[in-house]
Amino acid sequence: MSLEARGAHTVLLLDRAGWHTTGNLVWPKNITPILLPSRSPELKSVEQVW
Repeated sequence: MSLEARGAHTVLLLDRAGWHTTGNLVWPKNITPILLPSRSPELKSVEQVW
């Protein structure tokens, strides 16, 4: 992330899509991924569009 402030930490909310949960991902130390619970459309803002 080129716009990140030096020493900043990022929390990234993700759904449980296969490409988010694969063991092949390596997260940088300054990014904490948080997986949303399964079957929780109220937590996914895009679901309100449908």
